[in-house]
Amino acid sequence: MILQKWLRLLGISVASTIVFITVIVVFGMISGKIDVDILGQIYRGATQKTKQMSNESSQTYSVNPSPASPSKSSPEYLLAGIDKQSNDVSSDELAPYKASLDLLEPKCLESRMALADLSTWTQDELAKKGVKANHLKIMNAVYQSVQPYTTPQKCNSSFILISTIVNK
Repeated sequence: MILQKWLRLLGISVASTIVFITVIVVFGMISGKIDVDILGQIYRGATQKTKQMSNESSQTYSVNPSPASPSKSSPEYLLAGIDKQSNDVSSDELAPYKASLDLLEPKCLESRMALADLSTWTQDELAKKGVKANHLKIMNAVYQSVQPYTTPQKCNSSFILISTIVNK
C-alpha cells in the first residue's frame, strides 16, 4: 500500500517535471531562443566540446592597453579591447565588462581570466557559425544560466551550451 502511494507520487513528480521542461522548451521555441534541431545535440555536443576544449592548444588573446589604463592586463580590459577591436579602451567602456565579471565571478568556480578565456572561445565558436556576439551578451547569457544556483558552479558547460545552441 505504501509502495503504491510512493510509486504514484513518483509518477506524478516525473510527469510534472516532463510537462515543466516541455513548457520551457515550447516557450523558448516560440520566442525564437531555442532551436529544436539543436536540442537533441546538446547532450552529445557538450561532452564532445569539453574534450575538444581540453585538447586544443590554449590561445592567448590580448590587446595593447593604453598607458593610462589602471589595469593593463585585466580580463575586463582584454574583453573590451577584443569587442571594440581597438588597443584603447576607456574607463567608461571598461565598466560594463567589469560589472559583468563582478556578477559572474561569485557564481563560477573559474577565475576571472578563465571566464574571459571561455567567453572568447565561445565568441570564436559563434563566429564560425556566422553569429556575431559580444562578450557582454555571452557573459550575460552565462549569468542567466547560473543565476538560480546558490553555490558556485563550473561555468564552462554554460559557455559550451551557448556555443552549441545559438545559430544564425
